[in-house]
Amino acid sequence: MNDDFFALVDTDALKALSGQPSATGAAMLLVDTHGLIRAQTAAAGELLELENGDLLASALSDEAVALVED
Repeated sequence: MNDDFFALVDTDALKALSGQPSATGAAMLLVDTHGLIRAQTAAAGELLELENGDLLASALSDEAVALVED
């Protein structure tokens, strides 16, 4: 799952991060403008227990949802 996630990421900063050993266990998500999870690292899947296509807000508090929306 990590390789799939990093294959979708096309920024220099995240490409550099993906080369770091600590990034292999990082919980990172790619979420579309509707709040649906499009890709995630294995650690994010284990932490949130959500699948690609699930709504990120279902795992967050109302306060966290408001921050993500901003």
